[in-house]
Amino acid sequence: MAIVQTGWRMAYSDTVDYVRSHDGLADLLGFTDRTASGCVISISQGRYWERRAALGILPLLLFFLSLVWQLVPLGVVTGRELIVDSSRLKAWLHADPGAAWSRYAGQAALFGYKVHTVLCRHADLPVFVVVTPANVADGLMGLLMLMVAVLLYGFRVWVVYAD
Repeated sequence: MAIVQTGWRMAYSDTVDYVRSHDGLADLLGFTDRTASGCVISISQGRYWERRAALGILPLLLFFLSLVWQLVPLGVVTGRELIVDSSRLKAWLHADPGAAWSRYAGQAALFGYKVHTVLCRHADLPVFVVVTPANVADGLMGLLMLMVAVLLYGFRVWVVYAD
């Protein structure tokens, strides 16, 4: 349900209602129980919200990885030329427990996160993404992500672009 909600940009209530009204999708998601009138019995909006919050980002990460796995055999993502980069992202709240301070010479200090990416230069698409507190070093994270991407997708890398 989380992938349906995210992919179609639906609200929690819309997602629950959509699953209830589409028998085929409900069956695929494991909602096989029916009322006496034949309507699908699914979870409530509150229960769905609790389960979705408990899952966190895992369903979206798996969905992202499966999309990249489908693009590799098609030749859309080649992995021959990879770009390793990161961007700083300001935290929404100063009380955010996952954020940290980052200071660079010539730049203002920032309380937030870093979005580390490995991109395929051929397709201009990301193949791996990790979000860390802003004080995590780019070099070590980039090397680890590059190794994970190569092992996950079986890339034969010719060139790596990084700063």
